[in-house]
Amino acid sequence: MTPAQAFDALYAFCAPALVRQTYLLTGRHERARAAVEAAFRQAWQRWPEVAHDRDPAGWVRAAAYECALSPWHRLRRRDRLPDPPPDPADRALQDALLRLPPSYRRTLVLYDGVGLDLPETAAETEASTPATAGRLMHAREAVAARLPELADPTELHRRLVRLGSAATLAAAHAAATGRTVSGTGAGGSAVPAGAAAPGASGVAGVAGVAGVAGVAGSGGRGAGAGGKPVAGAGGRPVAGAAVASVAASVAGPAAVRTAEERSTRFWTRSAIAFTVTIIGATALTLRTAPTHYLAPVSPGHPVQGLPVEAAAGPLSQDALKQRARLKAEVAGGPERLAPEIR
Repeated sequence: MTPAQAFDALYAFCAPALVRQTYLLTGRHERARAAVEAAFRQAWQRWPEVAHDRDPAGWVRAAAYECALSPWHRLRRRDRLPDPPPDPADRALQDALLRLPPSYRRTLVLYDGVGLDLPETAAETEASTPATAGRLMHAREAVAARLPELADPTELHRRLVRLGSAATLAAAHAAATGRTVSGTGAGGSAVPAGAAAPGASGVAGVAGVAGVAGVAGSGGRGAGAGGKPVAGAGGRPVAGAAVASVAASVAGPAAVRTAEERSTRFWTRSAIAFTVTIIGATALTLRTAPTHYLAPVSPGHPVQGLPVEAAAGPLSQDALKQRARLKAEVAGGPERLAPEIR
């Protein structure tokens, strides 16, 4: 199997479930989709490392969670408001999740949603096991304070799976974009945007949050961690167009690989051009810079307090007499001006 084929298989295996998981973290469909695509672009850029990792799905999941919870998203106005699910109970759970600190929210989704064990959750969140247990306890308490019926971990897991299901995500995205989700209802009937799909009020369709085998990690505890569809209302799985809608919202693996390769080429060429510019500027500086120190010439300052220079006037009578005596002296002047040679 070539690296591209292995990447495409991992992408098809994990991407839809990761979109649903990051939707739980962010409440925004577009942000979840962008986070998953960014995570897989990082994976393709570092593919030898990811391919030899003991859990490639966990590597991509951790990268997707980091991208989804990046604080830079707060600067984008469109990411401040979530895409609410159509069901009021799901909206209440989403609001309770988004009120949690990001680290608590991530721990709760990994443990009670995806189904990781406590040590695995601690390793993925890069925290100690006691700290992870404390975060989980406080997150459960905060959710139970707003929704007392979710004090039971089993019920909390069921509701998280339903909130992160393909049908709920497709309906929330359709409500945000004003489109119609077709085929999610029984018998393939169209479900208008903003209306709950039949079966969406039951347990999630098609393996809700942990619905892809391997994405839940080894030892997954939650229902649906084995990749089997979770039955909706009436015992029938909610599948079809809802899953197709979530899968279609994410770019294909070939497009992700192409975008990452194009980005890598762009930044490589930019780095080369920047380096050449720096080298050229340095060479020009060395060519035109002075080779020795030249002391600056101090500017002149006007002198104050001197009398104004006056023009010479006519000689007085005494000056005329003195000039005549000097001219009359032998040898051109008096002795004091013309010394005698002995």
